[in-house]
Amino acid sequence: MKKTFTLLLSAICLQLFSQTYTITVYNTQNSGIASNNIQDFKLKNGTMWIVTNAGLTKMVGTTFTNYNNVPVGSDPLNKVAIGTNNNVFMSTYATGFIKYNGSAFTTYTTSNSQLPNNSINDMATDSAGNLWLACPNGLVKFNGTTFTTYMSGAQVNSLGIDQSDNVYFAINGMLRKINANGAIADVTDGVYKILRATTSGIYISTGDGLGKIVGNQYEYLHWMGGNSCLADCGLSTADVDNTGDLWLGLMPNCANGGVQRFTDCITYSPQNSALPNPHITSIDATSSTTVWAGTQEGGLVKFSTNLEAEDFEAKTFSVFPNPAKNSFQIENSQDIVSISFYDIRGVVVKTITSEFDNSIDVSGLGSGIYLLQAATADGKFFAKRFVKE
Repeated sequence: MKKTFTLLLSAICLQLFSQTYTITVYNTQNSGIASNNIQDFKLKNGTMWIVTNAGLTKMVGTTFTNYNNVPVGSDPLNKVAIGTNNNVFMSTYATGFIKYNGSAFTTYTTSNSQLPNNSINDMATDSAGNLWLACPNGLVKFNGTTFTTYMSGAQVNSLGIDQSDNVYFAINGMLRKINANGAIADVTDGVYKILRATTSGIYISTGDGLGKIVGNQYEYLHWMGGNSCLADCGLSTADVDNTGDLWLGLMPNCANGGVQRFTDCITYSPQNSALPNPHITSIDATSSTTVWAGTQEGGLVKFSTNLEAEDFEAKTFSVFPNPAKNSFQIENSQDIVSISFYDIRGVVVKTITSEFDNSIDVSGLGSGIYLLQAATADGKFFAKRFVKE
């Protein structure tokens, strides 16, 4: 049985430094999505396939279609991949995987196929439509009929496929790859998880930082914490937009979690934006103007630079002088109840809850770029880029 819903949009505007975004949240209260717990999603040709702890959902435009007849029992779906001929594959934690061909579901398990393990850690498809599975006891290729297992007995926790159909996979801290001829080679060690295969390379989490693989060349991009702009959080996912900006999905094992545009070190978290949840499970940087993120308990989130609903500048406040050395003043402050200062990591460094009509002392702030977020009495948030000299 399928149920189709039409989205009731609710957009919240946020200006971060030099970029203005509309953050639109799709959840069970304002849309037809079946669950706020987004496990994974894939976007292709304008159609998004989403797996949640409630099953499979298709999103086209602003219309959601929930498939309540996916044969998974009580075991939730954890990954989704799109193959050729519009086949959609969904994996589970303990009951194998399912193929949906547009009209029927087919389940593959150890009891009815050559699948070596019912637990699937990760999955992806290559250009020929082969499905690759990361399993606790090997790397598995499924061509639609036959299963082939590589590195039998090895625990594969993640995988990614590059533009040449080389399959990269992580085993016990080692990154390996298998080419189209089936030859396996070691690439590098110290790998915790493959985050994403993109047109610009394979991005990996090292456990304490971020790395990138192009061919057999390894580049250590940044470490976590300290003076690094990389947020001190576990990395869950990544993608690169059409301008080359790298976007990271973070886990909430640090102060804020959220989404980081790593290229310019801007972090979006529930503390400084309308992001509803800090745990990002999946991300798709469709373009520099549209980025999608799935959250663990907050639903699906769209970052967009197209302000469709209303004029942001008409509702924002004015700060002068800006840049400022020791103090500044605010115009149009009558509805403001608090102002918070965020540094480029998304960390609150100063909060003011009164005397907005007077000069605000910032002599104690270090020189740099900050985000001033103003909260109003009716629960809205507006932001302004502020430079401290």
